[in-house]
Formats: sequence, structure tokens, C-alpha cells
Amino acid sequence: MISLARKIYSDSFVQNSFVFFVGSFIVAVVNYLYYPVMSRVLSIEDFGEVQVIVTILLQITVVLNVFGYIAVNLFGNLEDEEKRTGRVRNLEGAAITIVAACGLLALAFSGYIDSYLKIGSVLVVATLALVFVVNVPFTIKSAWLQAQSRFKEISLANLISGSAKILLALPLIAMGLGVDGALFGLIAATFLSLAFVSWRAYTNFRLIDHLGENYFRVIIRDPVVRQDLRYGALIFCALFSINVLYSADVILVRRFFSVTDAGLYSGITVIGRIIFFSTFAISAVLLPSIRLTATARQNSRNLQKALLLTILLDGFFLILFLVSPETVVKVLIGSKYLEFSGLLFRVGLFILLASLLNVLFVYAIALRKMFVSLIGIVASVSVFALSYLNNASIPAVVNNFIIINALALSVTAAYLVLSRKRTGAVATEA
Repeated sequence: MISLARKIYSDSFVQNSFVFFVGSFIVAVVNYLYYPVMSRVLSIEDFGEVQVIVTILLQITVVLNVFGYIAVNLFGNLEDEEKRTGRVRNLEGAAITIVAACGLLALAFSGYIDSYLKIGSVLVVATLALVFVVNVPFTIKSAWLQAQSRFKEISLANLISGSAKILLALPLIAMGLGVDGALFGLIAATFLSLAFVSWRAYTNFRLIDHLGENYFRVIIRDPVVRQDLRYGALIFCALFSINVLYSADVILVRRFFSVTDAGLYSGITVIGRIIFFSTFAISAVLLPSIRLTATARQNSRNLQKALLLTILLDGFFLILFLVSPETVVKVLIGSKYLEFSGLLFRVGLFILLASLLNVLFVYAIALRKMFVSLIGIVASVSVFALSYLNNASIPAVVNNFIIINALALSVTAAYLVLSRKRTGAVATEA
């Protein structure tokens, strides 16, 4: 038993996972303080609006995560420093160009977006566009830290962001600014976290380096940049689908039901998402540990560790949601959200399935097995289609997410097993 414990302790994947998990757990506590605090200082309707804003931010952050995944892959697999620096610099410049174009497009359609999601503040789309652009250099610098296994710095950057968005928003909300006060907190937190990673990451990339470059022309003329962006497009499909499968329920409930019911349900999903974010660190550690140059057995072992850790940690929360849902809701966000406490276990279940699916997707992305992108696209379309057909009640929408997540997880697992068998068969014949 002692030798087994020593072996587990000396495992670099477990060590990195533990370090990042502890850091992420502290960050998660701070981030989740945001919701109990906001649920108490805002009205149910305003809290529901803030939750929709955070959900939209999660969706657009997927685009940033795509560039981060590519950067981690480049930092971890390219030995030539000059070539690596050039490719990542071009990637950052292309990312800023693409994200800025998307932000301007969103601003052009801001009226429609506000109307569709029943958003009251006129600053929402402008705030999200600004946060979107500023997070590009943050993402690239965080990728450098991640590739270097400097998970403490990443956790500290996230801690700064999580603390700032609460502490800087509260005085403004107390002054009567409501949702706009919360938006200011998000903007300030974004700039503060960027300042920290700029200090800690030695990428030698500066914003001024991109100002004289026409990255639209670079994208058109440079085949290497286009190759990275094609890979990024596939990663986007995979990651965006994960976001849809664990968080789009809030948007759908907001669309189909009253603003008050959507606000109450948002409180339940805030708690349920503890399951996803408590183990998100595991997939972040998994990504740089899976290498194209490693053996299939080494990569498979790291995947198994990631899945086991995810099941153990998330399973604990899921059992808690089953045994004491009312107590959990009352302690975390207050008794006024108890009406939907009976949904907590089911919400937690589909988020657990999405967490496991995320681990499998990250593993496949690292090995460039991009068929998972197609699985993700089909799953995302399916959950929206099923919810438009079956939305007689909020529990019905939750059941749709359970069904689609379970099917997507099963198909992905089968694909990876068959893919490994085919790879093994080819290697044997060779």
C-alpha cells in the first residue's frame, strides 16, 4: 500500500493534476462566490440576465480556447524556437483579427441579440466584444504557461480575475447600477488578469508587433497559418459543442419560459456547473501530457487517469446533489431558489456526462483525431432540435440534455476504442 501511494505521488500527471486541481478549486470557490453574492444583491430577473451574459461569455470563450489549444500544441511539439515563435506570433495576430471582426459583427446585430435574449442593458454586447478581444493575448500567454506546466501561475491569474469581478462590481451594484455594475466587474477582471500573465509569461509577443501587419493577407498567403486555422476550426467545433452540451440549457430555458422561471433555474445551473469546473483542471493537465511522439500506451494511461479522477471528484458532488438538494441550494444561493431544487441531481447528471465527454474530446484533439468535431456538431444540433420539439416543461429540457450527452459520450468512446484498435492493427502489420 505504501509503495502504491509512493508510486501515485511520484506520477507527474497526478502531481500536475493535484497542483492545478488545488489552484482550480480555490479559483472555483471564488468564482462560485460570484453567483451567491450576485443572487443576493440583484433581483431574480437581473440575476437571470447576468447568468445569460456569463453563459454567452462561456460560448465565445470557446473561440479563444481554440487558439489556446493550438498554441499549447505548438509550444509543446515544435523544437525549433525560431519557427515556434513565428508560428505562434502569426497565430496571435490572426486571432486578434478574427476576434475583432466577430466583435464588430456582434455590435452590428446587438439590437437583435438583446431582443432575442430579453436583455435590458444596452452595454452587454459592447462589453462582451471588448472582453473577447482583450482575452486573445491572455489566452496565448496562458498557453505558454500551460505548456511549461506552470499551473500555479495560471491558477493565480484566474484567481485575480474571479476576485476582481466580484470586488469591483459590488460597489457599483450598491450604487444602483445593477447589471451594468456586474459588466464593469467583468471588464476590469479581464484587464487585471491579462496584466498578470503578461508579467509571468516570456513569449516576447507585444500588441505593438501586430499593428503594422495585415493579417488578412497573411491568412490568405501563408499555408502554415491556414493549416493552423483549419485545425483550429475543427477544435472549435469540438469545444463549442462541449459548451453547448453543459451550458446552453440556460439559454433555451430563457427562450421558452418566463424571465422569473429562467432566473430561478439559473440558480440551479450555477450549482450544477460546480461539477464541470471542479474537474476542468484535469483536462487542462491532460492536453500537454498527450503527445504525438509518445506511445499509444503512455497516452492511454494518462487518459485513464483523467477519466478516473473526473468520475471520483464529480461523483462526490453528484451524490451530494441527490442526497441533500435543498440544503445545497439553500446554503449556496439562498432559499428563494428552492422551488427548482428537485432538478439539481438531473442537472448535475448531464453536466457530469459533459465533463467526461470533454476529457475524451481533449484527448482526441491532442492526437488530432478530429472526427470528434463531427460528433460534437451533431450532438449540439440534436440538443437544440430536441429541445425545440420537447419543451413543455423545464424538466423536459433538462432530460433532453441528459439524453444527448449520454449518446455523444457513448459514440465518442466507441470511436476512440475502434480508432486505437485500427492503429494497433496497422502497427502490427508494419
